[in-house]
Amino acid sequence: MKFLFVLFIIFSLFCFSAGKKHSSHHVTKRQAIVDGEGDGDGPGDAGGDAGRARKGDRVFGDIVIPASYTKMEVPSYNKSKLGQYGIPDDDFKKLEIHVRVLIRSIGDVDELNEEITVEMDFVASWVDTVLYGENIPLFLSESETSLSDDALVKSFRTMDPAFLRYIWKPDLFIENVVSITRPAIIVQPIKVLVSKYGVIVFSTRITVKMDCEMEFHYYPADTQKCDFNIRSYSHTQQELSLFWSEPVGVFVSDRDEHNFDIQVSKQQKFNITEEESLIGESYKEVYDVLQFTILARRSLSYHMIQTYLPSIFFIVITWLCFLIPVTMVEARIGIAMTTLLTLTSMFSSVRENTPIVSYIKAIDIWMVACIFFVFSTLLEFTLLVFMRHADHEEEDTDDVKKDKNEIELEQMEMPMLPKQRVDMDDELDGFFIRLRKLRKRKEKKNISRSKVLLKRKEQALSLEQYAFLMFFLTFLGFNLIYWPWLLIQSDYFNWTVDEKFNQI
Repeated sequence: MKFLFVLFIIFSLFCFSAGKKHSSHHVTKRQAIVDGEGDGDGPGDAGGDAGRARKGDRVFGDIVIPASYTKMEVPSYNKSKLGQYGIPDDDFKKLEIHVRVLIRSIGDVDELNEEITVEMDFVASWVDTVLYGENIPLFLSESETSLSDDALVKSFRTMDPAFLRYIWKPDLFIENVVSITRPAIIVQPIKVLVSKYGVIVFSTRITVKMDCEMEFHYYPADTQKCDFNIRSYSHTQQELSLFWSEPVGVFVSDRDEHNFDIQVSKQQKFNITEEESLIGESYKEVYDVLQFTILARRSLSYHMIQTYLPSIFFIVITWLCFLIPVTMVEARIGIAMTTLLTLTSMFSSVRENTPIVSYIKAIDIWMVACIFFVFSTLLEFTLLVFMRHADHEEEDTDDVKKDKNEIELEQMEMPMLPKQRVDMDDELDGFFIRLRKLRKRKEKKNISRSKVLLKRKEQALSLEQYAFLMFFLTFLGFNLIYWPWLLIQSDYFNWTVDEKFNQI
């Protein structure tokens, strides 16, 4: 047992000694990386330019980040050193950021929430003047004043996005953004190209959901205009200057969208002035802004099939009721009422899928007009029923009065006793006198009543004859006014796609 215990002690001391040597080796290697003597591909790897690395420099292959470099401020190289190589100081007054946007697709135009979703590749490039200055001796000889494009392209190296932690980055953002997402599977889709001459290209694929103030006066023939503004959040025009990449800064590769025609109409650069305050004092700052505009013209085919054509068919159905005989007015009213309720239900469904705004839209005018035409037809049928019902009431009244007179005559012709018959003869003479007077008055009333009834029948016949023509011409006139107003005022056909910014 003592022997085994001694072996265990010896084995433990051996393992502790080996671990201490391994740890010491890593500390030495780590210190060498910090001192600029590394031999790998990460920070401290001097590669073929190890001779340029000084103590404290970070070396990524042939890319050297000097120890004096700070990522907390906009890179600014010592201008006196630039003069040693004949480089004008004006080239480094402001840091230039070049931006390019490639729109892959328009995901959604949400008019209910007034938002637009765009999938894009966002590319920003700039020259880090500190890295540029450190590498001037690499590409400028006594007779050279600039770097050739071919040499610059060959100098780019694809870096891990973690490289961005060691350098300064512009704080660009898009105004009025609701959310920005990246379609990551394993890692986020970010590409970083770095040249040993200080040129940095940042590229990423993002999905941007942005607020877009929309106008719906001419809905559904509206064209929405969404402005995307790209700017720096904290660096003013004196520090950063933004530019669109040449030859074109914005391009749409896929303009397909089910309900809209999409295009980029323009790109531009302008300045904005914002008033800011610091320690109770206000001051104004000027920022560079890059803007591009997306136009989304709504396709009329959906609403033509779902709204306009069905409503026209419902109006025509109510007009077909004029072919039903006048004696079946109740059937006419039933069809008109059913059509009115169906039309109201359809328009309620349409309003649920349209934006809620305080002003009147073009589709609201159409809906109210269609309901008015169906209601007018129903009103005509109701008036026709009223006129026919009044005629029947007067005819029934005459029949009742006629029946009463006949009953009195029948009662007078019943068998009577001799004494009753003598008394009755005197009364009979008086009755016939009154009866002749009543008949004369009745004839006068019948003549006037007949005139009234004839006039009403003529009115009902005229109403029946001209109502359909009046409704048809009125609806036709409404369409001749509505559609030119909608298409001209909305400038719907003013749609020219610029090949410079859009895939044709």
